[in-house]
Amino acid sequence: MKILLTGASGLFGINLAEKISSNHDVVCLCRGEHNMSSNLDVLKADISKPEDIKYIKREYGNFDVVINSAANVREHSKPEDMMLSNVLGPINLSSIFNDSRLIHMSSMSVYSRQKTLYSMTKYLAEEAIESLHPNYVFLRMTYLYGPHDTGSRIYHMALHAMRNEPIEIENGSERRDYLYIDDAVSLMERLLDTEVYNDFFDIGTGNAVEMEDIARIIKEYLGSSSEIIVHDRYPVEWKVEPTKAENTFGWNAQYGIEEGIKRFMGGIDG
Repeated sequence: MKILLTGASGLFGINLAEKISSNHDVVCLCRGEHNMSSNLDVLKADISKPEDIKYIKREYGNFDVVINSAANVREHSKPEDMMLSNVLGPINLSSIFNDSRLIHMSSMSVYSRQKTLYSMTKYLAEEAIESLHPNYVFLRMTYLYGPHDTGSRIYHMALHAMRNEPIEIENGSERRDYLYIDDAVSLMERLLDTEVYNDFFDIGTGNAVEMEDIARIIKEYLGSSSEIIVHDRYPVEWKVEPTKAENTFGWNAQYGIEEGIKRFMGGIDG
């Protein structure tokens, strides 16, 4: 299968590329510098620029599948920068690769009642793709973590624990559904082999864990002397219901939070 993978240097993209490149013809797109394997076909391109996407189509032709995992997730980004990456980019992919199956990495934040700039851009991207593209699938992902992760709260808590520095948590009662990256990649592999069109799937473990408990798991596993400092407590829960994905793909998350953290911690250099 001929696949175009955008956001290939991100957490999901790089893990997916390493997994599927042996069985598929994968072209990886990165906007900036990367440290991806030299065995991968990697191009520097910006999906918010139509000329970049048109060049790829001229050079490579059509793809069976376009997987869009490119996104600006930085909280303090300028609105115009986030709109370019998260909305205009998917619009360009939908328009230029209209004959390809488009798998768009969305977010469970589209369900949030308290809209952020990020959640709004993910919502708008879905609306745009639905109106422009005849063959799409949305994966509304929960929080991811695992190898090549340098941005999640789990990663940053682990760094502090390794250095025996205080682990500060804004809201100790916040509950999050964290999905280990191998489970997310496994889901994508099954999706590629399944005839599903114009649909969406919520992807997560279905279980939410308090951030303070996650900090304790990390601290205990690493034998850290870090102090856990909780600044506030108020009930917030981020969790998805993955039953639809489980029934459609015969998939479920294999790694609970404790096992996932242990696997992840072994590869972090503090």
